[in-house]
Amino acid sequence: YQWITTGDEANLELDVGQPRQGNHRKVVSERRYIQRFVLGVLYFAMGGKGSENHNARRLRDVAQQSKAMKATSLSLYRAKKNRMLQEERLPDAELPKDEETYSEPNSSPITVSDPFHNFLLTLSASVSTDDKPFISAHHECQWYGITCESRSSEEVVVAIDLSNLGLVGTIPEEIGIGLEAIEDLTLYNNDLFGTIPPSLMTLPNLFYVDLGSNYLVGSIPPISTTLQYLYLNTNRLTGRLPRGKNGLDYKLKHLWAQQCQLTGRLSDRIDNFENLEQLVLYENRISGTIP
Repeated sequence: YQWITTGDEANLELDVGQPRQGNHRKVVSERRYIQRFVLGVLYFAMGGKGSENHNARRLRDVAQQSKAMKATSLSLYRAKKNRMLQEERLPDAELPKDEETYSEPNSSPITVSDPFHNFLLTLSASVSTDDKPFISAHHECQWYGITCESRSSEEVVVAIDLSNLGLVGTIPEEIGIGLEAIEDLTLYNNDLFGTIPPSLMTLPNLFYVDLGSNYLVGSIPPISTTLQYLYLNTNRLTGRLPRGKNGLDYKLKHLWAQQCQLTGRLSDRIDNFENLEQLVLYENRISGTIP
């Protein structure tokens, strides 16, 4: 809270409908103010505080250190979404993050051969990007890994891709409260721990979520009907698979939760996901028969 009110270099102020004399701060809408605040919370939750060595690559510096591992232009975001609609992503075997192999959360991230991510890397190499550091004075839509679209004359966040950065931290609850337009969240292959915020999984426009290859614990929250691609593989998640509610039209096509610690019976968990095409669950403790 202190950052958005006194520490933000952009000097934004919430529009309350009354002009203030002698005010040099830029007045913005509630949506814009909350959006920037939530991204600031994300920054501090994922290693934006503490010493310079807290993360292998800090979000504020990553724009200068990296030549855009994943370009965040709108054209690439649309290409990613279209590819997911047209082609199926096939699973690759990954090393489980067990206690012996991964004794410390700051260990080097897994390198996985993934045709989908390679596709984005190939495209990004040919696109000139101008990503700005997190929590800089620039518009938040210019920050590294953030993609926006124009909605009602405002730029709103529709995608966040901070994968493969070695970030250490948690996924804040605020991400599922202040970013209602977000469709794509990719935090793949970092060192994130803690639980998955329930508010995240019920966002009304959520289309694609990839939290694979982290250290997330706890259960999988209920999901929204709009979510089509959910990748949670290679974490330390426990409990049972999410269960859809009767009478709702779920769009879920891909559910990857392999190499976790899930339990329970499969037969009574997936009945309401009628559009499911890929279900990957190897190396869990799931019991019962295959429906």
